[in-house]
Amino acid sequence: LAALPGCTFLISPLDGEINVPVTPILEWAPVPGATGYRITVGNSPFTAEILDNVAFPPVTQTGILELEANRTFFITIVPFNEAGEAIGCEQESFTTLQGCGPFFDAMTGDLITLNPMIDIPDTISTCASEFPLVYTSPDVADGYRWFRIDVNGNETLISDTQTVSFAGSGSYRYEAYTLIPQSGNLECPTSKVFTVESSEIPVITSVDVTEQANGIRIAVNASGSGDYEYAIDSSSGPYQDSNVFTNIPYGTHTLYVRDRNGCGIAEEQIVQDLTLEGFPKFFSPNGDGINDYWQYIPPEFAGDITLVSIEIFNRYGQFLVRIDPTSRGWDGTIKGMDLPASDYWFRARSSTDQEMTGHFSLKR
Repeated sequence: LAALPGCTFLISPLDGEINVPVTPILEWAPVPGATGYRITVGNSPFTAEILDNVAFPPVTQTGILELEANRTFFITIVPFNEAGEAIGCEQESFTTLQGCGPFFDAMTGDLITLNPMIDIPDTISTCASEFPLVYTSPDVADGYRWFRIDVNGNETLISDTQTVSFAGSGSYRYEAYTLIPQSGNLECPTSKVFTVESSEIPVITSVDVTEQANGIRIAVNASGSGDYEYAIDSSSGPYQDSNVFTNIPYGTHTLYVRDRNGCGIAEEQIVQDLTLEGFPKFFSPNGDGINDYWQYIPPEFAGDITLVSIEIFNRYGQFLVRIDPTSRGWDGTIKGMDLPASDYWFRARSSTDQEMTGHFSLKR
């Protein structure tokens, strides 16, 4: 005859374990010689509401669809074989915990999560002059924690209230949690890593002006730890993301650089410098009284620009003549001899030591 099998014991969950999921996998130790196991699970040591002496084949685990949360369950596992059932097997127990979820609500058919919803932005920006920055979480929760993250990833708690004071820019982690009365107060947290950025009033370091076919191109360069936008000729805008303005009319202009966080506006005025405007593209010294001389003609926007010299070269770069900017100009001759129709180059210098080069045509 076969010998009676011995008793087994729970491996998962362990006897007396708490915080067991509401849909646990029951696992027990295998018993040599057992051909099956009878399992009883109840809400008390004397009842069998979940499983009532149900026989299982010689397996060592089984799932239970869903147990009631926050309750202690009592389980007895009795191995058996053809000789009979094991004798004296002890009853064990475990306690379930619903947890934070998500879990299935049998009443509504919905998936439920008890973690709070949080609505903190990825980036919090402020002016550097406003530190320390006091910030209050917009979320509804039972508790809050704020951590500063250093360059090595280490976290330091800086506040455990809804309001925090940021000492400076950097990386932070925010955590909000709800308290669930399960085996004490269970915390169900939701957290997010975010960045605090500081802005400052911009400093215009340079303005680059280059000529184009239909005006000038202006690039304004600014430094500072802010998020900046750019406008021309009006501090009210419109502002643009690009620091480059194209096809701007010749003349004096004011550039504005504004911090998007309201930390201030920097401005810089550019006074029209020496440009190709005012230097004729051609002249025709034929004595008809029209374009007989080539000379610089100050445009309306020239302001206080004063030329001190104009030098003329042939197209091979050979110096030909120097003319007085206050004279009538060049008549196309050298020592009384007419020069041929061709392209010629000039180099002009202003009283502020600015230099301009270009070319023009002599037509006959």
